[in-house]
Amino acid sequence: MDGSSKVEIKTCAVYCRKSSEEGLEQEFNSLDAQHEACAAFIGSQRFEGWKLSPTRYEDGGKSGGNLERPALKQLIADIEAGHIQIVVVYKVDRLTRSLADFAKLVDVFDKHGVSFVSVTQQFNTTSSMGRLTLNVLLSFAQYEREVTAERIRDKIAASKKKGMWMGGVPPLGYEPNGRSLKIINREAEQVRCIFNLYLELGCVRALKAELEQRGIRSKRWLTKKGNHIGGNTISRGSLYKLLKNPIYIGHIRHGDQLHEGQHEAIIDQKLWQQVQDQLNKQTVTRKKRRQVQSPLSGLLFDENGNGFTPSHANKKGRRYRYYVNQAILQDRPQTAGSIHRISAPKIEGIVSNWLAGLLMDPQSIKAWTIEAGSSISTSDLSKYLTKAKDMSAQMIDGNTANFISSIIQKVTVTTDGLSVRYDRGQLLNIIGLTEANSAIHEVGIKVNLKKKHSEDKLVIASDFTRKDLPLIKMLVQAHGWVEMVRSGDARTIKDVARFNNLNEAYVHKHIKMALLAPDIQKAIIEGTQLAPLSLESLKTRGHDRCWDTQRKVLRF
Repeated sequence: MDGSSKVEIKTCAVYCRKSSEEGLEQEFNSLDAQHEACAAFIGSQRFEGWKLSPTRYEDGGKSGGNLERPALKQLIADIEAGHIQIVVVYKVDRLTRSLADFAKLVDVFDKHGVSFVSVTQQFNTTSSMGRLTLNVLLSFAQYEREVTAERIRDKIAASKKKGMWMGGVPPLGYEPNGRSLKIINREAEQVRCIFNLYLELGCVRALKAELEQRGIRSKRWLTKKGNHIGGNTISRGSLYKLLKNPIYIGHIRHGDQLHEGQHEAIIDQKLWQQVQDQLNKQTVTRKKRRQVQSPLSGLLFDENGNGFTPSHANKKGRRYRYYVNQAILQDRPQTAGSIHRISAPKIEGIVSNWLAGLLMDPQSIKAWTIEAGSSISTSDLSKYLTKAKDMSAQMIDGNTANFISSIIQKVTVTTDGLSVRYDRGQLLNIIGLTEANSAIHEVGIKVNLKKKHSEDKLVIASDFTRKDLPLIKMLVQAHGWVEMVRSGDARTIKDVARFNNLNEAYVHKHIKMALLAPDIQKAIIEGTQLAPLSLESLKTRGHDRCWDTQRKVLRF
């Protein structure tokens, strides 16, 4: 060998994980044992240029069922920064127990030329056999996790059938008492007041205003981590949930079933039924009205808290819809925010396009479902993603009212853009994850609003977005066709065309959209593409299987 040749130095990162915190306080714990074994293995490969990274990547007390781990995130960041060339673990399940998550990590490793090595299993991802063995091992690890999850679900179902309280934030009026609930008299009076006021006032909007005047707020609760939650103004969505909660008549809900609870009821059956009849009556009326007219009714506000009222004008036989600031209608212009009147179709289009894009983001949906339910099976996750795609397609077709009113809690509009407050838990409920708790989040949507001439009405600037709804719709359909093949419902493109009553050439031409690079698909959904894309342009361009070629041709 030529003495002048040098071995390339490869920095090795050791990643260690332990599911529980038990024993971590010991001087030499499980994480130390894993790190020592991996460090010894790296030392045996010195002749290959392997060098141990001084940074220790350790997640103690973290589940392998998701990727929400601080040390793992730091490891990925260092890989992307080019500091790591090899990742070493004691066993493959220390990295992850999810086959889907492992595939994502391998993509990151491959993108940055990083090898993955398991010390006790003696293989790495640089060989095809190593990849096959990893997939087999992870399949068994995921099977074990899903079996454990099924046992937990069965235990919860059996416990709720006996009327037991299975944890979480207790509803207003109760506090936990072992596996049951104990009534808090002061809060119970507030619950009875809410039910009676609803019957008296006749609608939730008036009920919300009355509760604010009386100072009645949501349940205040101290978490196990010592954080205070709740104690806020009760939103309309929360009021609907409270009025429909069967726990107040002594029942425990599990899915679609009700079981006799071990706790005392706060509301008598007669009052409960009166409230449910009134809610059902108003739900039908409200849904019909919103579907036909204004889905953002009661949800749209300016920066000063003034609501917007749906309005319309008729000109030359054509109907124009608007949302008008209530401060202007009530002759209070000094208290109005920066927006006085806005086009209803445009503001509704912005919100529905944003929500459709949210539902078309599988990575976010996956992360939220795993975060909301630690025992999500692969088959369930696939169902949730399919339902989210279906919802997105319906929104693109114009069916927005039900989704907006169910998920969106508040939209604040100013000349700088929109602030949308939405219930992520309700979104997950709608796509099938019924056990997801309410989780309120707020996001900003940058929109360039400007006054048109001297009139007091606002229009969306022409350069705000390049969203192409037909293009987005076709992208959703293409993913649906691919999913038919993956799930086994169809074997060929001919089958897909026959099942959907479509021309085979049409399906063959457009199914390739699902093979576009992820960043191109994301740009189409968000309307941020640099080049003006259209269905016509994609018929002849952009279908090369190489993502880099696609980006070059489509100017990304």
